[in-house]
Amino acid sequence: MADILTSPDLVIVFAQAMAGLGHLRVTHALFHGLPKGAHAVLLGTKDTNITAIHNLTSQNMLMRRVVQFFETGAPQDLFTFLYTQWLCSHTKDLRLQLQTILDRHPLVPKTILVVATHFGLAHQLAHIKQAFAAENKIRMMVVVVVTDDAPFHIWAVPGADMTVVPSDHTKWALTRYLPGEYIVLPYMVSPRLAVPLSTQRYGDRAKQLDSESTTKIHVSLPISGAAVQLHYITKLVRALSRASDRFLFHVVSKQTKMTEKFLQAIAAEKNVELITSTHDREVVELYETLYEKETIALEVTKPSEQAFKALISPKKIGGSILLFSDPVGLQEKLNLAFLERHGLLGPKGRGMKLPVNAEESAAFIVSNLQSGVFASMGTFTSYEKNPGIADDGVRRFWHLMRERLSAS
Repeated sequence: MADILTSPDLVIVFAQAMAGLGHLRVTHALFHGLPKGAHAVLLGTKDTNITAIHNLTSQNMLMRRVVQFFETGAPQDLFTFLYTQWLCSHTKDLRLQLQTILDRHPLVPKTILVVATHFGLAHQLAHIKQAFAAENKIRMMVVVVVTDDAPFHIWAVPGADMTVVPSDHTKWALTRYLPGEYIVLPYMVSPRLAVPLSTQRYGDRAKQLDSESTTKIHVSLPISGAAVQLHYITKLVRALSRASDRFLFHVVSKQTKMTEKFLQAIAAEKNVELITSTHDREVVELYETLYEKETIALEVTKPSEQAFKALISPKKIGGSILLFSDPVGLQEKLNLAFLERHGLLGPKGRGMKLPVNAEESAAFIVSNLQSGVFASMGTFTSYEKNPGIADDGVRRFWHLMRERLSAS
């Protein structure tokens, strides 16, 4: 039976914005989960202000506090109303991009499936959906994928066909704000990271986590899109290097003016491998390639979208122990709350919170390595039965899309 996802009658459009790497990681995962032969196109916003605002609000403490003020209560509702009004009045360029995609398709499709991983584009696309579909005599579906377990009201998109969320917590919060179809699916971690390790590689990960072993410990250090906590990472690498020669660090970062000095400084440290690119999408690709190439035992990361790698078993490629630096903003605190609710945070889970201070973090890591806590975490299997707790969210997403497309 033919797969509806590969039909020439269907064009799949991924809508994303350059606002951190989280949206790109989800798009990347969904794209690589498509069957061969699917007609997929990337639609990215040309608005560089989104990137600039994201970086500013991540790095500047004053701006971060302003954002936090508008994340809850009446201020959140005011911001959501005003921002969505502005978004829906600025759709001309997006509409032209969408029309160009349609016009360049070899055959006139019957359906356009838009998968939006950024709330701004989601609002704009849902706003133009009905008129665009009528003008082109096609069916247009807009599916929103929420990229954190953070039920901010801006993710409630009027006119969206459905919104995919990572938990019941976010589903019910958004439903109360704006009724609609909210579907709980496991967070869209990359299928490439959910591939089982060979027996040899799993044994290697276990040896890395063994305090009595001399095996080198591979540590992944993904640098956030907004390039925050760079000083912390530098001091942590130095402190761990002083503590033991076993640590090998893999720094994955975008090359920008914000990371230039950091990359120069960290490159001078011993046992550090730099993996960089000037392009966001390539940074995401390089990160996944690192995990395929090396058996990573530990990862130090912000509790952003990377927190959801806790859904991946230690017996799989992406199943490193996650060590979370201090959360930046409410959404990262909510991601940690997601892990805590599902038994994935703490010494009996998949990840742990690090102290705020870099030297204390290094001591914490060494202590848990020596005490056997990390070795125990490396055998974790206690995932609860829950519709949002699995590492095959991408597969489930495309299964759902097949059902919806076939039903019409």
